Amino acid sequence: MPLKTIIHIDQHALRKNRKENRRDPVVTVKTSKRNLRGTSIRIGPNTTLIYSPDKPLKCGATIWLSTTEPVELDGTIINESHHDLTGSKRAAARGKTADLQDSRKRAAAIAA
Repeated sequence: MPLKTIIHIDQHALRKNRKENRRDPVVTVKTSKRNLRGTSIRIGPNTTLIYSPDKPLKCGATIWLSTTEPVELDGTIINESHHDLTGSKRAAARGKTADLQDSRKRAAAIAA
């Protein structure tokens, strides 16, 4: 049976990084056997948690999840295709897609 894994953001390290202009890892992966830290974690083949204080998203986020998997939000699956959207929803989706593509490029650069 696989070990239960907990992934969380160390808020103390995140604040310290901001205050002291540091780049210490803020993502913590815990199991019953280990406690590891990092800045980028791949969860399965299509989901990555990214900490990138030097290249934040346009909204200012410095840590985010990037995925191509369907996402469930409060019990609702969010997996609309661009073909199902019209007008301003399509424009908003294009912006989100651009942000997701940008996130993937950053994740690849960080992992390299």
